[in-house]
Amino acid sequence: AVVNFLTTPGGENRLRPGRAEFIDTTATSATSVVSLSANPIIAATVFRGEVFMVGDDRTLYRIDGMKRMTSLSSGGTTTLIDGSAVPTFAEDSQRLVIAGGGVLQTWVPGEVNSKRLVTDPPSDTVNYDVPRATHVCSIGLYLVINDIRDKHRFQWSKIGDGVHTLYPMLAYNTADAKPDEVTAVRENGRELFVFGQRSVQVYNVIGDPTLPFVVASNLSVGCTATQSIIETDTAF
Repeated sequence: AVVNFLTTPGGENRLRPGRAEFIDTTATSATSVVSLSANPIIAATVFRGEVFMVGDDRTLYRIDGMKRMTSLSSGGTTTLIDGSAVPTFAEDSQRLVIAGGGVLQTWVPGEVNSKRLVTDPPSDTVNYDVPRATHVCSIGLYLVINDIRDKHRFQWSKIGDGVHTLYPMLAYNTADAKPDEVTAVRENGRELFVFGQRSVQVYNVIGDPTLPFVVASNLSVGCTATQSIIETDTAF
């Protein structure tokens, strides 16, 4: 039995390097490791070679390349991850985006704190919506989310809105393969995967800005354990 190994591009099985404590307790940091130990980590990701973690108090932490840990949620309530769900992450060319069951959160490299992605409510409440989601992904110049208020729908940001702050009221679709709720949205290989309780629908990205996603296939297998969806090359 091979217990702890990596497969090289040439197909060789090699022992995986041993695990070690990542945080350097001697490094200068704005947030002490001791205080973090009393705040369990509920989600983590890697963005531009750095580690980002969310504590159960909804604080966003950053560990940089020198293993220095700082809090990105030191500026009040609006810098905490909104909602009560386990956070999920997406990224575009400029920012890290986090969905936690409420209004989307974003952090741009160079900023001291994270912030809510949109004003709540937006100035134009007739044509635009405030996105609230448990899952978010970035694909084809859009941010795509599951709509937690109408759980049969998924939404996307306005095309050409590089900061993803505008969500038109009609920029949504219904995953209608089965009458089940959308539990997660993910992307892989420029395809959008919409996971439901009893089905998975795959959408291609097309050039129509009013309906940019068209159904490519459907699988009659669903997923309610949404944190168990792991990307592997071109599959899940």
